[in-house]
Amino acid sequence: MRKIVIVLGVVVGLIWSFSVLAEEDKTISSGGPYQADEHTVLLMHFDELDGNPKDSSKFGNDAYSNTATWTGEGKFGPALQFDGIDDAVVIASNKNLQFKGAITCEAWIKCLGLGGEKYQTILAKPGEYMLHLWKDGSSICFLNWGSLGTIGADVDFRDKQWHHVAATYDGKKRNFYIDGELRESDEPSGSIENSNAPFSIGTYFKGTEFNGLIDEVRISNIVRTFKASDK
Repeated sequence: MRKIVIVLGVVVGLIWSFSVLAEEDKTISSGGPYQADEHTVLLMHFDELDGNPKDSSKFGNDAYSNTATWTGEGKFGPALQFDGIDDAVVIASNKNLQFKGAITCEAWIKCLGLGGEKYQTILAKPGEYMLHLWKDGSSICFLNWGSLGTIGADVDFRDKQWHHVAATYDGKKRNFYIDGELRESDEPSGSIENSNAPFSIGTYFKGTEFNGLIDEVRISNIVRTFKASDK
């Protein structure tokens, strides 16, 4: 009887250990191409090569407008190329794209030159959060409207190479990753505001147009972590 109890204890312990590891794995990115999980609220693979991009998450946040050009030269197969003048992908506002707590925004980008006269939008939910480059591609920022403000990193994206960019916020701390490497962190006071503005990729108003290719856009309602090997 004593041996049975010991064996059962070992089995229970192993099951608990595996469940903990599985839970931790949810917060680790492979760098792409991604697979939608229960924490994914938007995932654009840009593999359609025609029409409006489709969302691979369970929420069905498909684009209703797309003026960018399809290309087969993405980071992982096809992608979208934005001309830096007026190209954009637009997705209707949805409550699952609004956040007060945990959020991760990420994408693969290849900057090809000068974009909008103000900056180059990678993705944006105006009034809430935005990931963008400086107009010449010389730095990157994660903006949260309201009291949180902006966190940025001086990274030069003018090499015309693919780079993975990601920003996270857990309700207290923000992290900024470039190619899987943590580059900046802060702990701003306040919270993310919410709005009914549509979600957009490539620009969100005149003067904020992206010039280059964008692939694998993912928004998650969890704080994901990244490794330097995610390139």
